[in-house]
Amino acid sequence: LKEPGHQRLVFYVPDSISDYAIAMYSGFGRPPKTYERMGQLAAESGRLAVISDWDDGRHFTESTMIDAVYYPIDWLRNEIGKSEPRNKFRCFFGIGHSFGGERLLKAALTDKEKRFAAVAVVQPPERLGKYIREHQALYTISKTPYARALAVPVTLASRPELHVFTLVDQANLIRMIDDDSSLFDAIKSAPEYRTPTQILCASSDGHVDYKDATEAAEMMKNNGAKTELVHLDEFYKRPTDKQMEDVFGHISDFFDRISRDPELAA
Repeated sequence: LKEPGHQRLVFYVPDSISDYAIAMYSGFGRPPKTYERMGQLAAESGRLAVISDWDDGRHFTESTMIDAVYYPIDWLRNEIGKSEPRNKFRCFFGIGHSFGGERLLKAALTDKEKRFAAVAVVQPPERLGKYIREHQALYTISKTPYARALAVPVTLASRPELHVFTLVDQANLIRMIDDDSSLFDAIKSAPEYRTPTQILCASSDGHVDYKDATEAAEMMKNNGAKTELVHLDEFYKRPTDKQMEDVFGHISDFFDRISRDPELAA
């Protein structure tokens, strides 16, 4: 599904749909097909799954990208509401990896409508800008007038997943980096956050700091939020199907336990 002004949504639909749906958010520059196995696993278990495509995400500010996290949930609510009661899905769950996990958690932390019954995030970075600046000279080159002509070829060669093909792309990416805020600050600013959250992390995943995920989990626990921390044996920026199957097993068990919560059922 692609509607004007919104990101593309890719659906995985089971033969018989259960009473809750799963929204998934991919890593930065990673197309939905990267996480196809996760969508298949959700559908195989009877859950409707939708994966957001961040392909145009570099054009968004942080606030509009958080709105983009809400979009698939709101779309499902509205579409289902046209033909069936709005409570067709008892609840929605969210899964995000890396950048997608960071955006998902920020969105859940600031969501006054409490769209998500629970969220699971895999190796979230503390800040997108830090992740990019630590891995390349992109930021410095882009901010240096006499070197700016090198920005696009350097970025394209070193980080092709960022989809930077023109100076406009480069400028949009830098704008998003400049607009970015700390995940830790978002957690500190939401002491009332109580959405059950599972954070999964692996020291083998070197593209973001392993400590970011563990610290985020501890901060939320200290705030009183129901938070689970899962240490994975291995997980990488480009996860294999086997790794996704293992991770989905942890997440599916977590969501099942939450869905049996009497308060949620009420």
